[in-house]
Amino acid sequence: KKEIAMMGDDIQDLATVDEIGYFFTTPNAIDVVKDRADYITKRFGGDGAVREICDLIISSKGSCSRLVFERYIKNK
Repeated sequence: KKEIAMMGDDIQDLATVDEIGYFFTTPNAIDVVKDRADYITKRFGGDGAVREICDLIISSKGSCSRLVFERYIKNK
C-alpha cells in the first residue's frame, strides 16, 4: 500500500488517504483535502497538475535524464 500514490481534490478522496503512501492535491482543492495532502501542486486541476506529479515521480526515480528534466521545467 505504501507504494501507491493518489491525487484528489474533494471530500470523497479522503477515504483512502490512510491506506496509501502519498497523497497529492491541487491548489483549488477544498481546504480539508489540502490539510491532509503530502504535496499540493503548483498547477491547478485541468491545467497540468497531473503532469507536474508525473514529472516529480519520474525525476525522483532517476528514470529521466536530469538535464532533460531541468530543461523541461525551466521552459514552463
